[in-house]
Amino acid sequence: MQKNKLSSLEKIVLSIVFVLMVIGIIAAWVNKTWFLETYVVEDGFIEDVTLIPLAILTLTCLILLFKYARKKNVWFFFTYLFIAVGSFFILGEEISWGQRIFGFETSEYFREHNSQDEENIHNLIIGGEKLNKIIFTDVLVAGVAIYLIVIPWLYNKKPGFKNFIDRAAFPVARLYQIIGCLLVFGLSFLTFDSKGAELLEFGGSAMFMLIVLNPLNKESRSLKL
Repeated sequence: MQKNKLSSLEKIVLSIVFVLMVIGIIAAWVNKTWFLETYVVEDGFIEDVTLIPLAILTLTCLILLFKYARKKNVWFFFTYLFIAVGSFFILGEEISWGQRIFGFETSEYFREHNSQDEENIHNLIIGGEKLNKIIFTDVLVAGVAIYLIVIPWLYNKKPGFKNFIDRAAFPVARLYQIIGCLLVFGLSFLTFDSKGAELLEFGGSAMFMLIVLNPLNKESRSLKL
């Protein structure tokens, strides 16, 4: 496969992401009730689909750890352990750690402090504000900007930085993946509704999955650096 040529999997995932986002945008314009009560509702279609890339991310990183960890350095181990744990944590949060599947009762603490009366952390109310909002507006946006813009730029411009990133096999986004992430971010606002964030979560998870599966520096995983 040519280095800059998209694989069949990448084309399929990109098509699914943007088709589902466009459906959501159109639905938000022409049938707001269906958009809110069916498409992006809690435990609805988009939330269920979001679980797929998160599960693939978790499994992929565990496989990479099993396959390469003993041949690589500690940076490699922590890179893919962090992604695996982070993906699994988000997946667990999305299903309220099994509560949405098995229907067990919410504990007293979460009944008092969770905005949705569920067993998850991201909907906790801290200082009168949802933790989810604090994370997404402050921490995550800054982190994503650094990951998609600063790191790729430094990787291409600074040999020392590139060497460190390759030693850790830290997945660096390709140009099309960066553009895709920016499109997902922009399109999510075209619903003109706060529930557009559900589309952003889905699209962002799928794009990050593509980055991990086929990063710019994919060859560094198998090299003994």
